[in-house]
Parts: sequence; C-alpha cells; structure tokens
Amino acid sequence: MAILRELQEDGHLSLAELGRRVGLTAAPVQRRLRTLEQDGWISRYVALVDPRRARRDFEVFLEVELTDESLQTLVMFEEMVDRLPEVTECHRVSGRMNYLLKVMTRDVQSFNAFYLEQVLSLPGVSRTTTRVSLSRVKYTTAIPLPRSARELH
Repeated sequence: MAILRELQEDGHLSLAELGRRVGLTAAPVQRRLRTLEQDGWISRYVALVDPRRARRDFEVFLEVELTDESLQTLVMFEEMVDRLPEVTECHRVSGRMNYLLKVMTRDVQSFNAFYLEQVLSLPGVSRTTTRVSLSRVKYTTAIPLPRSARELH
C-alpha cells in the first residue's frame, strides 16, 4: 500500500526515490510495481494538467434528468457524453436526476455555448440543474487506501 500511496502523490518518482520512501531498493520496487499493474491496482499513469494554465478552470456541475430510463436511452446518452471533452466526469446517480456531470470550460460564455449546442442535444435530456463552482476547496485524485493489505479481507 505504501508504494501506491507514494505514487498517488507523485507518479513521476524514480524507482530509486520510490524505494527510498518505502524502504526498499529499486529492484523489488520494480517487481512490486509490475505486479500492481498486472493485478489491476494501477490502471494507467497520467499527468494532471493545471486547469488555469489550460484556460479551462470554469467548473460546472450539471445534473441531468432523462425522459426515461430505458437501457437504450442510457446507453445512447452515455456514449454521447463520452465524446464530449468538456465533460471530465459523468456519474449515474440515484434520486430524481439520472446523471451528474462535471464540465470544464473557459468561462461562462463558453459554458453557455456548450450547454445550448451540446448538452441540450443529448438524447433523452428532459431537465437539467446547473451548479457553478465558486472555488475548489479540495481536489485530489488519490483513492483512500487501507493501511495494510490485511484490511482488504
């Protein structure tokens, strides 16, 4: 778990530095990393881009209610949403609304254009609720991990 914790904080660590942080040499760290990758613990390595630098720091949470919950409508909606780069997260949720989308654009004008041109043309959209993020209080991509492998059982 220590290797995963360290990598979630800095995925760019060298094997030697990662080993130093977890108390191992580079060779066993490399073997454990390979095992973690093969076992599906590590799905991919990415670089997190600063939204301000990319001029995509206008964050909106968009709740979407569909006209119906047929499998065909859900699949079509999800396939179309997957093609929209402005949508950085899409969750099917419980309650009145069917989906919660996280949308990142340049500013309110570009969000409005995206909303009118893209969101309202998605299949099955009946109603939406828009919530603009005023400030990001906490942001992490790190998954809370158990303290030890024993806690997994």
